[in-house]
Amino acid sequence: MKINEITEFNEQTKIFEISELELNEYNEQTKIFEKEQFNIQTDHYIDEYGEECIKGIQATDPDIDYNKLLEERVKHVKHEPLPDDSFIEEEDKVNLAKAATFKYETEFKYYPYPMNEVIIEKLYYECIRNLNKEDYLREKEELKNKSVIEKQLMKLDKLTGL
Repeated sequence: MKINEITEFNEQTKIFEISELELNEYNEQTKIFEKEQFNIQTDHYIDEYGEECIKGIQATDPDIDYNKLLEERVKHVKHEPLPDDSFIEEEDKVNLAKAATFKYETEFKYYPYPMNEVIIEKLYYECIRNLNKEDYLREKEELKNKSVIEKQLMKLDKLTGL
């Protein structure tokens, strides 16, 4: 009988309860199976790439909560507060984020996926930390007094280095 053919419950299709002892045994067997699968994957990796590729790499243990260990290691680390970027215009924030993303894609692409957000955010906030607020505000005020053609010529001068 296939599952999708069951239309009514009778003695043959009766659902039974699993005792806690049976559930614990199942969980233990599942852990053993997962460890075996992990070891098989590791063996396949060694077969494919050779033992030289794994020298210096510590093995991971499925029973260890590595996130918890990491949190314990870094809980005493003082994080720098994020710089104030409230004075920066939205358009400039977007352009700065695009520039940070471009820099990541051209210079840091070899880092694995989760690092992209960290690196882009670091580049963005480092630029803000190094930005002189008074100079930025003065330049924005000067730009308001210039015509469209003068603004475009300024951009051209910056691009060509003239």
